[in-house]
Amino acid sequence: MDKDKLVKITNRDNGMVFYVIPELNGLRRSFQPNETKEVPFNELQKLSYLPGGKTLLENSFIIEDGAAVA
Repeated sequence: MDKDKLVKITNRDNGMVFYVIPELNGLRRSFQPNETKEVPFNELQKLSYLPGGKTLLENSFIIEDGAAVA
């Protein structure tokens, strides 16, 4: 998948969810309950490499692109 392709993700939690990716100059994203944002695939990939990142992706977000999940 193209690393710059935008992927829609939605916070499925009842509370705010946030993450920080140090590799991307300390990028910090926060999501309010049920909030949807478009983020680059590369960002999700880097998040999955961080401690707890994969769990966050699996349990706290709905990822609306099946190819990004695979």
